[in-house]
Amino acid sequence: MNKQTDDETIDERLAIRCQLGDQDAWNELVQRWNPKLARFLNRMINDPVAVEDLTQLTWLKIVRSISQLKEPRSLAAWMYRIARTVVTDRLRKQYRSPDSVHDATEPQGQDLAMEQFVESDQIASAMQKLHPKDREALVLHYFEHLSVAEVAGVCGVPIGTAKSRMNRARNFLRQILNSGDQP
Repeated sequence: MNKQTDDETIDERLAIRCQLGDQDAWNELVQRWNPKLARFLNRMINDPVAVEDLTQLTWLKIVRSISQLKEPRSLAAWMYRIARTVVTDRLRKQYRSPDSVHDATEPQGQDLAMEQFVESDQIASAMQKLHPKDREALVLHYFEHLSVAEVAGVCGVPIGTAKSRMNRARNFLRQILNSGDQP
């Protein structure tokens, strides 16, 4: 059995136990998933103060709706969808506010292997220039290790659209990183 299958089995059992009201299962679920959800939210908005609030809001929604989870095997994708909704709501409010300014910098530069920058400050800064939908697909696939099909499921789009968003995001990041253009 591979690690992903083991993790899925653990998550499935935790989901069922949580649905039955097992407090120990909730504690284990939070301990297991809080860092992952916080990391996802941070990569989506890059605001540590807001990430704390959004993480708490995500958990509140998870607790309130765990009984509605029909496929415990899909716990990871289900929780990422909730986190996605929370961050999407925040971004909508942010973009609607009169003080918000959307930075639409044009990419420039040559091809570069993205892998060498995965955890660097450069890529974190460059990722903030991506459209939120493209950033979301990239984060879910490369940082949260979801399959393309799972990314599509979380984002509520066809697989081809998820692939397209990831490809667009990769190309944009390569251009930004090659040009040395940082926010």
